[in-house]
Amino acid sequence: MESIASCTRGSATVTNVRLVENGAKWELLFDWNGTTESWPVYPGGEREEMEASLIFATYLHTLGRGSVERLCPVYPRGDDWAGEAVFGNPETLDRLGKDFELTFTSPFR
Repeated sequence: MESIASCTRGSATVTNVRLVENGAKWELLFDWNGTTESWPVYPGGEREEMEASLIFATYLHTLGRGSVERLCPVYPRGDDWAGEAVFGNPETLDRLGKDFELTFTSPFR
């Protein structure tokens, strides 16, 4: 999580990272700019790496919501749905990515 925050050029901080068992479920809890975030964790099994990639891809773009600059998902996604993201203003990134057929705001909205 700290390496993700380092991509924000000091605009975000990550503290209090912990893995917590909540009943039969596990959660990754951390504070992003002082706000506690919770991501589900599905440990074990043959598909653990794929599950982790999908969780990352799903939740990454929710960090910093409400800020002009934030972590933006890259569309179209690769075949592995690896959850690539770029930090910046999504509208500005969309203009920069246009020539490469890339967008940084969800095509599903």
